[in-house]
Amino acid sequence: MIFYFGPFVLKPEQYGLEVAGQPRQLQPKVFELLAFLVANRDRVVSKEELLRNIWHGAYVSEAAISRAVSEVRKVLRTGGGSADWITTVYGRGFRFVGPVIEDLAAPDGASAVPDSPPEEKRRISIAVLPFADRSPQRDQAHLCEGMAEEILHRLAHVVGLRVAARGVSFQYDALADPREVGRQIGADLVLEGTVRKEGDELRIGVEVTDARTGLQVWSEQWQRHSQQVFALQDQTATLIAETLELRLAPDAPRHEARRTASSQAYDLYLRGRSLYHQARKRTYYEARRLFAEAIQLDPEYALAHAASAHCSAYLYLFHEPSTENLRLADESSSRALELAPEVAEAHSARAMTLSTNGRLEEAEVHFRRALELDPLSFEANHNFARHRFSQGQMEEAVAFFFRAIEADPTAYAPCSICASALSTLGRKTEATRLQELTMTRVRRRLLRYPDDQRAIYMGAVALARDGQADEALEWAARAEALDPQDAVALYNLACVACVCGDAESGLRYLKSAVAHGYPHLSWIENDADLAALRADSRFEEVVAPLRGAAARAAG
Repeated sequence: MIFYFGPFVLKPEQYGLEVAGQPRQLQPKVFELLAFLVANRDRVVSKEELLRNIWHGAYVSEAAISRAVSEVRKVLRTGGGSADWITTVYGRGFRFVGPVIEDLAAPDGASAVPDSPPEEKRRISIAVLPFADRSPQRDQAHLCEGMAEEILHRLAHVVGLRVAARGVSFQYDALADPREVGRQIGADLVLEGTVRKEGDELRIGVEVTDARTGLQVWSEQWQRHSQQVFALQDQTATLIAETLELRLAPDAPRHEARRTASSQAYDLYLRGRSLYHQARKRTYYEARRLFAEAIQLDPEYALAHAASAHCSAYLYLFHEPSTENLRLADESSSRALELAPEVAEAHSARAMTLSTNGRLEEAEVHFRRALELDPLSFEANHNFARHRFSQGQMEEAVAFFFRAIEADPTAYAPCSICASALSTLGRKTEATRLQELTMTRVRRRLLRYPDDQRAIYMGAVALARDGQADEALEWAARAEALDPQDAVALYNLACVACVCGDAESGLRYLKSAVAHGYPHLSWIENDADLAALRADSRFEEVVAPLRGAAARAAG
């Protein structure tokens, strides 16, 4: 595993540290200390733990530990980073708090993080894989994904258990080798399962494997009526916690608000979620239709309302910025929050809608509440980052983009926008690294969905920023051919043209974007890619309709 933070690249298995692309030599103990703090950044590391893992129990004074921490801070400071990335929690120990991106592709045979002694008292980590479909027709992929996702959500509230984010564990299929999964993402345990549905009967099998040894830790099988699916999810999480001698957090949110009494509504919701995660214009529309059908069967199904709001908001932001999409997002998110004020998805959907509507202070309250309820949420982290970006708050935007990038290793959009924010902050080395990551993820996406217009134009932006103008313009033409009237695509084509040095075409594309309904004035004003246009005397004429609309809304 490789860790990226600030201008640094940390390679624990190679004892390598790069600063702004240049190798940096550290004393072995200083390096091991930095690697251990970064790998365990989700918690406070005590001095006793450092003694066991770095000095292996040898007698070392506290002053020596403090000197090693001071050396690490000096490296971070002199490398252009921040010494504040390591905080001292007095009476407890130290914690690394800087934003980190993990590259999961560790070399074969390499350990992702330094090994800890087996007696080490630390949080156990678990990865939940999508379940395998054993149904006769192999038509229950949505149920397999939904079962795994809800069990993951419940396990996230078990004290002492660290759960890999959905986007991290769901990049593997149900046939993945648990030992390989554990090695790549640093998980101690891997949960796998199977689903077989015949009529209204469900057969569920679940097993937990020790990722280090490959030995089975726990397994169970059930046969139930499909109406009992929520009880099975609860039972699975509880039994795993008991097996690991852990317990549910006393302040964990209750799950009743996430549920529906209708198994058919739940099935429709899961089918919609499966389409939603494809993140395409067509699939957002199809998913919203399925969520609407679920709501018809159960008008108080909060998760379906929240998911419908997310679809409408994403359609407005990335595909069709129509007043109807915004109205539907507002209506659905309000209803979701009314039904389930303690559910993260409801706050996330409401925050996204309020942010898009320009109600910034209200949006921030709901973003922060969503992240309190579900810190691993890709949607909440990504959209809060976008919210901050649109306000010009680039430092905070970068921090939340990093969390989104780590939460979903397939998402390319946060990589691209974060690179723009880093460029604005003058952090060019990091911006370049993020552009490379953008292209890696975009190319992977296009292997699966070769006509994904958004992936193509985001790839064009990345290529342009990398100085590959000819290829960037080829990609831009390809994106434009797929839908020459898509307002958000036209906006990004303006970015490509400007970065490639063609301000005239950039102005033309931006004017066309506004004419086709692009509404995001704050984005235009803060996007580093459009800096050349903002200096053009004709810029104000192009954005005049948006300024007029903003003035009318304010007055």
